[in-house]
Amino acid sequence: MPTTIPPVTPYPDPAPDRTDSLNFRARAISKVTHDIVLAGGPGTTGELNTSIAAMNTVAGEMEDLRDEAGVIKDETAVIQLATDTIRDETEAIKAETEAIFSSVAAFAGFRGPWESLLPGAINLPASVYHNEAYWMLLENLSDVTAQEPGVSPKWAILLNIREIQSKLNLSLFLQGVI
Repeated sequence: MPTTIPPVTPYPDPAPDRTDSLNFRARAISKVTHDIVLAGGPGTTGELNTSIAAMNTVAGEMEDLRDEAGVIKDETAVIQLATDTIRDETEAIKAETEAIFSSVAAFAGFRGPWESLLPGAINLPASVYHNEAYWMLLENLSDVTAQEPGVSPKWAILLNIREIQSKLNLSLFLQGVI
């Protein structure tokens, strides 16, 4: 719970004035009494000292709150970074999933070796085997034999057997098997 600063008794108004002989004594006594209440007389703390102590406590509480705000700011930055990372990873996973879905759909529509296909239309999803690689069709074709995989941009490589064999041979070579 926050510290409450006790009020200080306001200064009596008007102040003592020597030219006002009728009221000077009463106002002077009021002023001195006020000063004793503020500063504290014998055996008392005084309103001013009490208020100053409370103000110092509040200042310490404000410093603590500033420090807590700094920690919260740092934690917020970490959370934001984690959120950004998760968003980026989610986007990457989404892209991978879409690519896998396209590949699965293309393999589901496998038509065999490209060379064995007869002239004519071919629709998505479709994939073929050509030049030691599997190819996925990217758009419907009116004549499949007019668009050769690896030459035409209408096909995308799914799996390159030659590349896999090269990597396997390199791996076996590095392991000393061949």
